[in-house]
Amino acid sequence: MHGEIHSMEVHPYQPEKLVPQKLYPKSPAAVALRKGDKIYIVQLADILYLEAKGFYTRIVFLHQGKKQDTLICKLLNRVEKEYANDNFFRVHKSFILNIHNLQSIVRQGNLNVEMKTGDLVPVAKRRVQEFIAYVRSRSGTVALS
Repeated sequence: MHGEIHSMEVHPYQPEKLVPQKLYPKSPAAVALRKGDKIYIVQLADILYLEAKGFYTRIVFLHQGKKQDTLICKLLNRVEKEYANDNFFRVHKSFILNIHNLQSIVRQGNLNVEMKTGDLVPVAKRRVQEFIAYVRSRSGTVALS
């Protein structure tokens, strides 16, 4: 056997077919949010808005009718993808709001959105027209205060 040459069948390389997948295929109906020693199970519908805080995201939400907030260790861009659905709209580089929890749209110098809790969320000048059109398409009409 020493010195024998064995023939080996060579097959051309065929890459595996890649199946396209979405990074975040479907937004959850609810999320678990930790605040101190408590973990809240929060429906996405109860989230008022998301705010960028450096490498963190502040999530403001309603729990049993009371306003709560917590910081999570994720960038706002990542949370935006994870929570992606038609109810969330990025109104500013630092804010995403749930349009179902807005109370009114107020013009105090710049455009702001008043949430059910009375919090004011700024709308970036470059996003005003798109935001108004989006809200109109979801609710029918929009009157500016």
